[in-house]
Amino acid sequence: MPRAASGPSPPIPAAFRLPGLPPGIYRVEISCAGFACRVLGDVQISADAVTTVQETLSTAGISEQVTVVATGRSCYKPRGPP
Repeated sequence: MPRAASGPSPPIPAAFRLPGLPPGIYRVEISCAGFACRVLGDVQISADAVTTVQETLSTAGISEQVTVVATGRSCYKPRGPP
């Protein structure tokens, strides 16, 4: 079984092409499961240039919620005086 490496993970590059996207100013949201979402405003897209956005996502905090519901008779028996 492989062991998990400790320390920061190497970056995982991603590239996207959006043909037909009109030039303008856009809001870009970058997200991936297990990482904090990153939102960039005012990203300028030009018709005659490649736009590059380089960002690093930080790991998201781990949260978990558990709800336990019981039905039926109680198993609790109060203790009498000693």
